[in-house]
Amino acid sequence: HYNITEKRLDPKFTLDFKGKPNKIHWYQELPNHFLGNVTIEKKLSENLSTTEYPAKFIVDKKTLKGAFYKMYNDFLGNMDMPWAGFNNGYYIWNVDPGELIDQLTQKLKEDKSISATERKRLNDMLNSMDENDNNYVFYGKLKQ
Repeated sequence: HYNITEKRLDPKFTLDFKGKPNKIHWYQELPNHFLGNVTIEKKLSENLSTTEYPAKFIVDKKTLKGAFYKMYNDFLGNMDMPWAGFNNGYYIWNVDPGELIDQLTQKLKEDKSISATERKRLNDMLNSMDENDNNYVFYGKLKQ
């Protein structure tokens, strides 16, 4: 956070990577938590490395207790959410229509636990989409 009075940055949340440089990471502040992820570098050889899928974490601001998490979108049949944005108390997900069509199609094909009512709703949604549409933006108010 920028301290206007003292004209300096005041850290609110920091990570210590124990001297390991160039960790790919991000974190953001929610009203009661910090969310973030860290991508781990995996050495393939002396001169070649790759990155693993990021580890996502959440930290409670009051207790500083944290855990790893996986996010699901209950509006879309509990579909896995690889990422989402949060701003001013809202969840935001901006998605390409072709990508969403592929994800919903796969979810409906693979997940046999979706109720008949929910399956119909998701199929109706899917049938109304076109890959040439503009991006879809999902947003919702976070529970406090």
